[in-house]
Amino acid sequence: MISGIANKSLLMTESDLKCRSPFGMILSGPTGSGKTTLLMKLLKCRDSMITPSPTSILFCYGEFDNHVVHLQQEGITVCSGLPSDQMLAECEKPCLLILDDLLSLASERFLTE
Repeated sequence: MISGIANKSLLMTESDLKCRSPFGMILSGPTGSGKTTLLMKLLKCRDSMITPSPTSILFCYGEFDNHVVHLQQEGITVCSGLPSDQMLAECEKPCLLILDDLLSLASERFLTE
């Protein structure tokens, strides 16, 4: 028995922690809570954490920060603001789309269409 867990069916396995495409994920929290750190770790381990592994990654940001430069250096496509329909269509599939601090823009864009 593992420290207080009598029912082994409640234990999670490594495959339980994988994200299976298509999937959605929202990371939310105050400044300094580790959202960007978690994202960077997920991207670093994407081949083992996401099934199937994304062929392309599009990182769209609201505010430029140091991690944007790092992502570019890693070969990840970055864009300021929401991506155009054409940009999304040109992404090789499966594509991992990351919207960083763009929720207000997304709501505004889709509410006006």
